[in-house]
Amino acid sequence: MKKELENAIEKYKNSQTSLEAYQAISDFIKIIIAIPKFVEHVENEGEKIRLAQIELNADKGWNYGLRGKELDDHNKRRAKKHDALFQLDLMFPLRNLHNIHLGIQEENIINNSDWLFHRFSPDDPLPEEDKKECRGFIDKLYKKILPFLGKEEIIDFGFDSDKSILYFQSKEIRISIKNNKSNSHYILEHIFKDEDKSQQFPFSEIAEDTFDDKDYNPEKWQKYYRACEAINKKVYEATKIDDFLNFSSGKTAWVEINKKYLK
Repeated sequence: MKKELENAIEKYKNSQTSLEAYQAISDFIKIIIAIPKFVEHVENEGEKIRLAQIELNADKGWNYGLRGKELDDHNKRRAKKHDALFQLDLMFPLRNLHNIHLGIQEENIINNSDWLFHRFSPDDPLPEEDKKECRGFIDKLYKKILPFLGKEEIIDFGFDSDKSILYFQSKEIRISIKNNKSNSHYILEHIFKDEDKSQQFPFSEIAEDTFDDKDYNPEKWQKYYRACEAINKKVYEATKIDDFLNFSSGKTAWVEINKKYLK
């Protein structure tokens, strides 16, 4: 995984166009978010920094009767602490790079082109100022993620319901990034909790057993179909395999793991 990160960084350094640079950032972020312990660490530390910033902003100095030089000295100390907190904050670079990652996805890039390419075109080089800023974000995240590499449990094939991660083809594929579990998460949860993962799972069964939809309407199969499509898309983005799941449509719709990946 370290090598993959370094390859993405090298791809970014050698990028000739802004689109190539953004694609390298996307490669970098896909690896980052596949290490849930690091993402959790960033979120937890970010929350601590938010609280410290709130306290710092509330500390105006003059609230305590400081005036003149004492107030100036106090504000200088606040400014230094504010800069230190900003430098420690990993959420800011992660959020910015993750926005770029989402922005250049095929389904999003047209709608996001106004801010992705706000002063230049996809074929133009990324302006030096922008490239330097993103490189700083990349370097900061890379240094901080190194202690987390190699510590994740190696699972060849499976689904971690607590972390919402699909393990497949030596990849850790994050299904739900936020705390709210997606429909795709629950589809995989249903499949992998069964000892016989080679069977076809009817959408009606998944709806009743995992979604707790006792009044499942066969006419509403599209919800589960879209979730299966989303799973295959995430698997493809990570592995270039586009047929991880087989699934059907209609009132008798079902889903199964492609049997060639169960051997």
